[in-house]
Amino acid sequence: WVMFRAKVFTYLRLTLALNITQQEGRGRSSEISAWDELVQELGESISEDEIINGLDMYSDVSLGIIIDNTGSMSDDIKEVVKLIETFMDAASENVYNYIVMMYGDPAFVQPVSFDTAEEAMKYINSTAIAAMGGDCPEMTCSALEEMTIFSDITFYSPIFLFTDASSKDCSEELSSMLADIGYDNAHVFNFVVTGYCDAEKKVDGNYTSLAQDTEGNVFLVDGGDIHKMRDVILHGMRSGSILRHAEQPVLNARSMTLMDELRVEIHVDETIGRLDVDVIFDNREDLERSTGPTLIPKFRCEHELERQQFGNTVYFSVDCPCIGVWNLGVPKSITGWHFKAKSRGEFSIDFDITFERIDTKVQSTKFTQHPCAEEKVRAWVTVYQHESLREGSKNALQLTDATDNKMYQGNVSWLKQDDGNPGRFYSEDSFTIPNSDFIPTIFGKTKNGAKFIRYQRRKMKPSSTCLKIAHVSDHSTIRRGGHTIAIMNVQNMHRTDKYDVYCKTPRSAKGFTVSILSPRSLVLDVTRIKIEYYFYIKILAPLNAEPGANVQVFCYAIARNSNEKVYRSIDLFVTQ
Repeated sequence: WVMFRAKVFTYLRLTLALNITQQEGRGRSSEISAWDELVQELGESISEDEIINGLDMYSDVSLGIIIDNTGSMSDDIKEVVKLIETFMDAASENVYNYIVMMYGDPAFVQPVSFDTAEEAMKYINSTAIAAMGGDCPEMTCSALEEMTIFSDITFYSPIFLFTDASSKDCSEELSSMLADIGYDNAHVFNFVVTGYCDAEKKVDGNYTSLAQDTEGNVFLVDGGDIHKMRDVILHGMRSGSILRHAEQPVLNARSMTLMDELRVEIHVDETIGRLDVDVIFDNREDLERSTGPTLIPKFRCEHELERQQFGNTVYFSVDCPCIGVWNLGVPKSITGWHFKAKSRGEFSIDFDITFERIDTKVQSTKFTQHPCAEEKVRAWVTVYQHESLREGSKNALQLTDATDNKMYQGNVSWLKQDDGNPGRFYSEDSFTIPNSDFIPTIFGKTKNGAKFIRYQRRKMKPSSTCLKIAHVSDHSTIRRGGHTIAIMNVQNMHRTDKYDVYCKTPRSAKGFTVSILSPRSLVLDVTRIKIEYYFYIKILAPLNAEPGANVQVFCYAIARNSNEKVYRSIDLFVTQ
């Protein structure tokens, strides 16, 4: 049920590398691979990313478990272990591997991968003993970084971090990098917080920000309530299309005030087998002092609504929901909250979006899922379960901000059925990417005439500075003991600036080194707008590098005047 392109990419590289090795000595050049032939054949019309997407490979995900193993967790550690055991066992059908990590202050234990829940729990029971030093606050973000760059973690993986403390290492740089890694790899960061480091009982804002950026949650629970969270965590792991999500919505076309409530409309169509709505409050006390949120259908119908509350979060779920508008109501007296509504069911409508850059002719950077601010683009939308759409009806693409205000709207046209992409749409007109975060949304009519709305899972974060990977030698591979050259470019769409550029490898990539060959000053002087300025990177692999391993190189460009920072990662595959 989940596509993770990079795993397919890695599998192809490994297979093709082995094929090349076997064919060397038989008169075939090692510089020509089946991958080259595939890209050459298809590259005239679609990008490499789209080739990978087109493979349509699905698999289960990793389940990441990070446990604060410091002394202050001694009161909660047993309950945490019991909770992990119950939901880990129940989630086993959808899990490819279990990755467990303990952290302290300053020490931490490298993540360990297990094939079964039984093996993972045996390890947890023997190591989760709250005896790794430390006190409030803790090295939380460093632990999360180690998990996200661990080689065995798959894309689209939920990660749960259990702690009773705030963080002391979530610098702006590290927090930004974690948000970027989470976005690029489609991970979901969840924080289960059982305590605080200050008398005000406020959750670390870094946790809230990272959870919101990755479609995750921050669970505030008392130690005695931890065991009740099993169903909540399982609920959060389930995949589903997004019907709507936003930070506290302002008044707009799809929200209204009634008496003392702010009401938000959620449209339910016939493809939705189950409706799940999560409402997360910034302050637990606000929720406890109020009547709390409500979820009711606009028109009277029979339904069995399940409502659960844990800490700062209220969960609604209903099987076979009535078709039409459902109203989420939240007291106006509560000012800090956000929500997301998900659809469950094998036949629910969902979509992916790719942007075609209008002003570039370079095929390798023409199509992207990370557009830059003020770029002129055309949108290409792939709709899953497109058979449920009404043929000939008007379908639209909309960009909204984090509070659900409309930033752009335009029609999308269904491509002809004979082009081989029956679920493919394109925007009828080109448009300019906004300067601020946005969420793509599609809506239209189903075959039965119901209105459907689907939101992209995550906010897109455009920047006026574009940082692109122009080329990586050796087909994005690196021989152990050898080196690879990568070329990146920086482009600003509307202003000049000087950029400090630097690249680094994570701590887990021991022995790998990275250096910028040009410019030697490590400064790019961008003197003309919309022009690409290049820098060249050399990556060296140690002799003891493990063949088959994946290594990430993180590169940054920081504008001196505006302090704008952009990031891209280069993924390399280690060969013999």
